[in-house]
Amino acid sequence: MQLIQAKEIAHTLSNPSKMPGKAYSLPATECHVGARLRGVPGSVCEGCYAMKGAYAWRPTKQAMAKRLASIAHPQWVDAMVAQIKRQQWFRWHDSGDLQSVAHLAKIVAVAEQTPNTSHWLPTREKAIVKAYGRAGGTFPSNLVVRVSGAMVDGNAPKGFSNTSTVYESGDVIGKGCIAYRTKANGDVVSESEFQALKKAKALKDADLGHCGDCRACWDARVQNVSYHKH
Repeated sequence: MQLIQAKEIAHTLSNPSKMPGKAYSLPATECHVGARLRGVPGSVCEGCYAMKGAYAWRPTKQAMAKRLASIAHPQWVDAMVAQIKRQQWFRWHDSGDLQSVAHLAKIVAVAEQTPNTSHWLPTREKAIVKAYGRAGGTFPSNLVVRVSGAMVDGNAPKGFSNTSTVYESGDVIGKGCIAYRTKANGDVVSESEFQALKKAKALKDADLGHCGDCRACWDARVQNVSYHKH
């Protein structure tokens, strides 16, 4: 399939500038679990980042709506493969989440047909992941599905090979993500410097939040990644 046709079917990929590759964003308003968690104090979705900033701009919202509608297209898998196959690293849903077991099965098919791409799928839809497994579904080695904990400073979800949590004052569980202290050039500021920047309200100018050379989220050997609340 040609790229022009692929983009007509599945729309374009998103381009989170602080990550090492492309991504695919859907409307956060259509998250099943996330939509409920946004109203829960202390949840990881309270104050959802994907409901503000550039995500709230009209063109961005229109693009995400087109991507959501495209999932039902019979050639969606082929269209996604055509766009992703040259990517080394790919993140599913920098905004939004899984819609159904059928949606997850299609993502698995994309990963299977792009073996040279490392895929990372963070999700709060643990019921969908469980249902997929009960139906006999498996994940290829190049797709890491991380089931996310629901509450800040909460425990990691049980019964999954790969998970993630968010901490603020609690303990780091497993691998602590230091992207919140990482600059675009890969330099990492100290915790004390980060706190000083935060106190001075200078975090935006510091341009932190980059992955740098870390790829823990894509690494199946890393059981849990703990993200600093942002």
